[in-house]
Amino acid sequence: MRRERKVRKTELGPEKRLQPAIHVFMRVADVFQAPLMNYSLLFVARGVPPVKAEELSRFIVEACPWLDPNDTVSETLGEEMLLSELPAEVLSVVPARDLVEWHNAQVRKSGFQGSDEQYSKVLQILSSFGIVDSMNEQEKGDFWLVDESFSTPNVFIISFHEKISVELKDSLAIWLSSQAHYQSISIVDEDDEVLFYRSRVT
Repeated sequence: MRRERKVRKTELGPEKRLQPAIHVFMRVADVFQAPLMNYSLLFVARGVPPVKAEELSRFIVEACPWLDPNDTVSETLGEEMLLSELPAEVLSVVPARDLVEWHNAQVRKSGFQGSDEQYSKVLQILSSFGIVDSMNEQEKGDFWLVDESFSTPNVFIISFHEKISVELKDSLAIWLSSQAHYQSISIVDEDDEVLFYRSRVT
């Protein structure tokens, strides 16, 4: 019997390719459980009355649960997601790019400060086991290292393959054991199924 070809997310369009990212952002938010971000000051600064500004802020929080107040957002990916999820009423006052930049600025002022050095170390580990390509645009990528997760204690990796080698798992476990701030590292597939999880023993 002929096997049905599995449709890759890269064949489905940008909104479907973004689903793994949305799942990851929501998972990070669930784990960290931080207070909600208030965007009203941003709208007030753009001339919106305070009551209306509060209303727009609540709408953003409800419409975009992946906007974690302890997690910076990729400017390119965040802008694309906001453009697909927010109405013109919001974006006409504050463009998507401005909203992402303001959000990231607030996170950096008070949130968990991630480490570019540690991101580079995990990237180096992954690169030894395959190609790291965030959106897998060319269908040649093996992993997506979610850089936004380095702004939280929980690091996430998306794998475009179902099998993870023991050597890779061991390498990531060794990296995590050397960390003082990062609490866990996970690998999930494109359907958000957990392929690997390790929590640091304290």
